Amino acid sequence: MSQISYRFPGLKLFEVGAGTSAKISAVLREKERFAQKAIRIVFKIFDMEKQPAVKPSGFLIVGGLTSTDLLFTSMTVGTLPGWWIGAESGRPWEPLLNLQQWDSQLRKAAFAGIDTVTPDISAALPMNFFVTQAADDQITLLRNPLVVKERPAGVRTNGLAIIGGTTPLVRILGQETAQVLSHRFQNKQFFDSIKDFTTSNMARLRAADGLSPFSP
Repeated sequence: MSQISYRFPGLKLFEVGAGTSAKISAVLREKERFAQKAIRIVFKIFDMEKQPAVKPSGFLIVGGLTSTDLLFTSMTVGTLPGWWIGAESGRPWEPLLNLQQWDSQLRKAAFAGIDTVTPDISAALPMNFFVTQAADDQITLLRNPLVVKERPAGVRTNGLAIIGGTTPLVRILGQETAQVLSHRFQNKQFFDSIKDFTTSNMARLRAADGLSPFSP
């Protein structure tokens, strides 16, 4: 979370997941604690089955158990009706998904799959936090510009800026990169530094189109 907020200081945070109501009291305490900043915090009911929570380019951070082989979880919370919510969708014993299943389901739901994941807290408690990004065609282009078969309307990707080359080895690497990608980009330019690029005509043209100089 700190890395994402550092990269996007103006982002909006949206927390979902009261679950079994174990966090309700904590939420209420936080509401009282931040009462003076209430203009920046909104508390309301959210139905995640009906309303999308993340727009394209937004990040989703999920924390929870990711093992489908734990018996004690069903024994401890199996009396709750919500624990069996996945029974009709192929999860008859528990609602949990492992990381591979999460990745597959996220890709089906217009996310880019799991980008990064923390290690298990312990062997006895396989709980992870993972990050994924909501992706439409344009976000997919920004994330993986070389694998997109069709460009979204109005998006140009015929320019390639290769930055770095003040040393012979880096210069050779840049030239080899340009040769490998010659079939993909018509306009290839070399710059010794980011400063040189940001003052170039290529960067100015990107800015004129209302795009970041560092996007594809």
